[in-house]
Amino acid sequence: MMKTKIIATIGPASDKLPVLKKMAKAGMDIARINTKYGSVTEYEKTAARLKKVRKCKVLFDIKDMKSIRWLKGQDFDYLAVSFAEIAMQIRRIRKIFLPRKIRIISKIETKKGIEKMNEKQKLNYLLMLLEGQLDSEKDALANISNASAII
Repeated sequence: MMKTKIIATIGPASDKLPVLKKMAKAGMDIARINTKYGSVTEYEKTAARLKKVRKCKVLFDIKDMKSIRWLKGQDFDYLAVSFAEIAMQIRRIRKIFLPRKIRIISKIETKKGIEKMNEKQKLNYLLMLLEGQLDSEKDALANISNASAII
């Protein structure tokens, strides 16, 4: 049986150590660092603070392939890939991190992503459907197999 995990996005109001500890105590299991905003220096400082928070996993959410190179040397638990549309993207990311085996979460945000989802399932730790962005794609969603691997 899958256990529910609470993912909290860390931002300017929550990236200080006392706040992070309170969030973990309140139930945060995974801290999400969104690389769409901010700088590499800020992400590194936040990740360093999170290492001091017991039992908290770190998820880096990357906006594009340019933000992935500096992550190679970072310690994290999950990598979320925005607009993951084709399996080749995921294979390329896996190759960058070899020999390390990373847990990738593909964020499905487009019709093309939905259509290619079945081929990506084996390459991912998890698939994440962003429903608000997919309202117009309800018919395409009906064709997805193995829904247990999707949140």
